[in-house]
Amino acid sequence: MVLDMSRISDLQIKSEALVKMRKLRFLKFYLPYSFQSSQKKSKILLPGGLLSLPNELRCLCWMGYPSKTLPSRFDPGNLVELDIRDSNVEQLWEGKQDIVNLKKIALDFSENLVRTPDLSKI
Repeated sequence: MVLDMSRISDLQIKSEALVKMRKLRFLKFYLPYSFQSSQKKSKILLPGGLLSLPNELRCLCWMGYPSKTLPSRFDPGNLVELDIRDSNVEQLWEGKQDIVNLKKIALDFSENLVRTPDLSKI
């Protein structure tokens, strides 16, 4: 699923919105480069955070990811690409995760990032 955020003013997502999308493999919140420089905050609002992301997710591209961490119920073991540039993330997840499939990770301009997980098995 790809959402072009340049065409949306704000999008409020409920905490359980993605829980039932078990077969979702690709999730991208897209913002064209020309819009990126003018955006100071995320257009996506998560007032209750996210309960989970689908564990089958292979690609997560969410520029300006608004939460401080990925959902605790999310198992990132199937992720091949994680691109959450310019996010509010402080840390990706707690503890060690089996992320042997992860080939690309982009955390550029995530100014609140204070802790990264053990990436030695990538």
